[in-house]
Order: sequence, then structure tokens, then C-alpha cells
Amino acid sequence: MFTYRYQCAECALEWELRRAHTERDAPAVCPTCRKPTGKRVFTPTRNLFYPPFTGQYTAGELARAIAPDTPEEREVWDKYG
Repeated sequence: MFTYRYQCAECALEWELRRAHTERDAPAVCPTCRKPTGKRVFTPTRNLFYPPFTGQYTAGELARAIAPDTPEEREVWDKYG
């Protein structure tokens, strides 16, 4: 299930709706006027970065920050990347 944003063509209400990917383009029923006139509105994806990039790290500093510290962590790092 994915969350999509819709807007009603009748009353201009915008709302979010969880639907299957295969139903994303089907008209949605407006929660206010109860008509199937909701059309999907484009919303950009959220990009999640960890650690948060603030421009203060060089590539080497970032690599050292996420590198394993213990032999156990190194073993997992080597096995799974």
C-alpha cells in the first residue's frame, strides 16, 4: 500500500489516501462531497539521508563516520556490504 495525494475536481479539496499501486490512477471518492472526482496530484518523493548531509563532511570523513568500529561490525560489513 502506498500513500497518494488527490484533489477533488468539484470542491478542490486535497487529501491523502492509502491505495494499492495498481489503483493509483483510478478516481478517488472525495471525503467532503462524496463524488468519485478525485484525481491524483503529483508529489515529489521524500529523500531520507543518514547521516543527514549538511555539507560539512568530505567523502573521506563520511566514509570514516559509517565505517565499522569493532571486529564484529567489520565481519557484518564485509559479509553484507
